[in-house]
Amino acid sequence: LARAVGPVEVDASVQAERALPVIVDLAKQAKAMPPKTVGIIMDNTASPVSFTKPMREGGFEKLGLKLVVDETFTPPLSDATALVQKVRNSRPDFLLLLTTNVPDTKIVLEKLNEMGLGKGRMPAFGSAFTDEEVQALVRHVRWIQAPR
Repeated sequence: LARAVGPVEVDASVQAERALPVIVDLAKQAKAMPPKTVGIIMDNTASPVSFTKPMREGGFEKLGLKLVVDETFTPPLSDATALVQKVRNSRPDFLLLLTTNVPDTKIVLEKLNEMGLGKGRMPAFGSAFTDEEVQALVRHVRWIQAPR
């Protein structure tokens, strides 16, 4: 009997089911109260679409969350003003920022900061980025990396 050795890939729905309760706990710690609302800004690539599908199909509801902003864009993003304006108007307790490239992430983070949503005013959770430009922006936006 041969045994395969290598990384085991976990389906996006399993990742979402495991990550969402952790994200909610982190949002609670950041705001000192349980979150009731959530917003999403994401691109329309396969990874964010697959990751958020189970959240939209009962995951949020199961944790008592209401989705108040749900914005999807096609990369590359040239301006995040309209996306972030919707977040600012609806003021979710936390934001899922699910982009698959650094330039789009940078544009959204800069706009969050510009519109007064950075610096801990609204916790934002997203994929793990190690790019130096994004790391510099992270100091200005309360950014918490999504668990893997």
